[in-house]
Amino acid sequence: MTVGRARTMAEPRRARDGAAPGDPARLLDVDRLAAGSIFALFSLTMLAFVVNTGPMSQTPWGLTAAAALIAAAGLVIAPGPDRLTSTRLVAILALTAYCNVAMVWQFTPAEWPGWASWNFGMTALVMIGVAFRGRILWSWAGIALMAAVAISWSTITAGSPVLGIELSYMHVAINVPVTFFAIGMRRSAHAIAQLQEVEHRRAVESAADEARAEERERELARVRAVVAEPLRDIADGTTTRSPTDLLVLEARLRDRIRGRALEAPRLRASVDAARRRGITVLLLDDAAAPAPDDWLFEGLAEAAEVLDSQPDGMMTVRLSGGPETWQLTVVANGTLTTRTRREHVAS
Repeated sequence: MTVGRARTMAEPRRARDGAAPGDPARLLDVDRLAAGSIFALFSLTMLAFVVNTGPMSQTPWGLTAAAALIAAAGLVIAPGPDRLTSTRLVAILALTAYCNVAMVWQFTPAEWPGWASWNFGMTALVMIGVAFRGRILWSWAGIALMAAVAISWSTITAGSPVLGIELSYMHVAINVPVTFFAIGMRRSAHAIAQLQEVEHRRAVESAADEARAEERERELARVRAVVAEPLRDIADGTTTRSPTDLLVLEARLRDRIRGRALEAPRLRASVDAARRRGITVLLLDDAAAPAPDDWLFEGLAEAAEVLDSQPDGMMTVRLSGGPETWQLTVVANGTLTTRTRREHVAS
């Protein structure tokens, strides 16, 4: 009976409020408005009993008994984890015990109290709520405490436990099917949580597959933009490109495989120009994780400036490291330049 927030069925159940997925209250998920409505109906019912069940309900003992039971119901329905905390449960049992003591000890000994015995039925309702919020044994403790009060009163005042048993046995019996229902809800909630977890994983995997497929399509489109027309011209025998241009084109395709993270427009222009001058350029992306964009952009711009200044020879640009430390290494005709970026990782 988780209350105080809107439903978020798309998320896995176990992630919400720290509650275990097998709690029976998972199947009674209500928002703040619904919880307030339940509490209001309970309070109105209590008011009706106080007004219509005779003088015993209107004495100070009777009024405080009704107030205690309303407070206990409020603790059951109030926002919080589905499995009620021990502190809240102790308070609920103490309030219901006071209610029963305050009402029962006003009854005329050995006489059936009639509607004035509303405390038993309303206590049973509170304990049903306790069971539905994942605390079945505590609900039985509350029922047992209620029965103990009734039987003790009957034994002490009338010399026989019979009337106390007659007043409480039906509510003990009601808690039996409530227990089986709560256990069934627990199993159903656990099965539903498992199903939702599977569906969530499938949704995540499906989204990842779609993202990978979209990335493949984008990469294919980029490759087509580079090579489709030249390859058609070669196949048709109508190409007008020089051997150098075709070698540059071949090298760009290798760059897409070996140095994808280094495909910055500024560096690309310098690499193509350098290859046309006869410089051998090797781009290598060996990083284990994507490097920070701003740092990599600045480093590639510096690499492009170094490449522009080389008249001939060989140059290698290599990105390595990750995910905490990256290195951008530039080797131009034997001269080594290295940029390092370290990310702060919280311990």
